[in-house]
Amino acid sequence: MMSTGEIGKNSRVGQMINHVAHPVVWITLIMVAGCSNREQDVSTTSEDSGNRGIISSAAHIDDIFALEREVVLTDSIFIGNYTYLDVDANGNFLISDMVGKQVLLFDKNGHYKKTLSTEPCDPGFPWSPLHARFKPEGNIIVSSGMWGYEFSHDGDCIGAMDDEFGSPHTMGFSKQGHIYGFYVHGQQNTGYHIKEMDERGKTIRKFGFDKEYFWYTMRNLSIPDIIVDQDGYIYHAKIFSPQIDKYDESGKFMIQFENKPDYYKELELNDSAFDFSNDAGTIRSESVKANRKFTITRQLFLLSEETIMIQYYNEYNIGKKVQEEIGLTFMDLEGNDLVGGDILTHISFVTAKNGLAYSFFDSTNTGKGFAAGPPSLKIYRYLPPAQ
Repeated sequence: MMSTGEIGKNSRVGQMINHVAHPVVWITLIMVAGCSNREQDVSTTSEDSGNRGIISSAAHIDDIFALEREVVLTDSIFIGNYTYLDVDANGNFLISDMVGKQVLLFDKNGHYKKTLSTEPCDPGFPWSPLHARFKPEGNIIVSSGMWGYEFSHDGDCIGAMDDEFGSPHTMGFSKQGHIYGFYVHGQQNTGYHIKEMDERGKTIRKFGFDKEYFWYTMRNLSIPDIIVDQDGYIYHAKIFSPQIDKYDESGKFMIQFENKPDYYKELELNDSAFDFSNDAGTIRSESVKANRKFTITRQLFLLSEETIMIQYYNEYNIGKKVQEEIGLTFMDLEGNDLVGGDILTHISFVTAKNGLAYSFFDSTNTGKGFAAGPPSLKIYRYLPPAQ
């Protein structure tokens, strides 16, 4: 069996997006900015841990994941950027490409199936998809600008979502078919919130408001994710915090928990430090620059029915050279640590569910990234620690 350390030698997580057309892109810039030139996986040995500050490691990533298989995507169609990935119960892959303004469907073996299009149900619609997700029963929901569309599991257009669907930064789904979206809209005094919607995107309720938490920065950066467990509980993470908020299915706040890694760097950024008389582009640019040196909660996954996986982006120094590293923590649904230490790796996971985690790699092994040929998907199986 190939180790994750060997796999990490040719890691290519993504390409820089060269045109920012929506706030959700800014977190993508952060996510891929330091991840496109990985040469090797770095294990947390005593030999190099001194260069990273205080870092503990109770387990290596090879103890947590084992490579199950590799899928090379077909090169029959050009993909501008591998922005988001989702996987359905049958192993089909759904790739959102914000640069190419397309959503692509592949089968479990990486064979191209279909490019999603609104033309059959809404001719002439200016299609600019942001991200696409599979619903539990298999249908697909796509957020596009201020609109949303639903597609069948085969990628056929069903129709537009309700006008209230708007443009969520991210989405989660309950077994009952309800949609949970994270939104940062309106003026500063409205903050951001989570919205529960029916299967067509019509609002049922709003909850999880926060009027003070880096409003302007949050408006221009997407949140890692919203996940919904088998019992309908909703989990929400803040991008600049290790804390996770848990709500019941009615939106009532339950608990807040965290498993902050030793390497976690707190953010000390205040939106008031920015000159709001400048144009929005300048403010966003300075915001990203100011946040570069801090740990970012990159993504929140429901790895299995009882396991939450959080992925962090972190920087550390080796001599005068700044390196970036991915940090992982694993918790149960009440926030209890399942591993007992920090996991550090250069492997960036783009999605994780049903006990499997997925990452993009350069399948050409040329070091030239995805532009040299189709990428491969590495699929890892989660190895739960012995209780």
